[in-house]
Amino acid sequence: MASGGLDSRRGKLDSFVLLYAAFWSGPYSLFQSIVIVLVSFILLAGIMGAMWASWGMRFARMGMPP
Repeated sequence: MASGGLDSRRGKLDSFVLLYAAFWSGPYSLFQSIVIVLVSFILLAGIMGAMWASWGMRFARMGMPP
């Protein structure tokens, strides 16, 4: 099996865990659950942006002519 299939299943599992934690867990109201999901996506975007920026700065000179 290709690793892409495994990654795809893991992403679905992570999504399920996030949705379960946000919407079907204990004493949180609907609005608190929505905030949990939004904050999770904002954190994910921030982490991905920081990784992308550091990668871009590291390899920026590779595309430049000498």
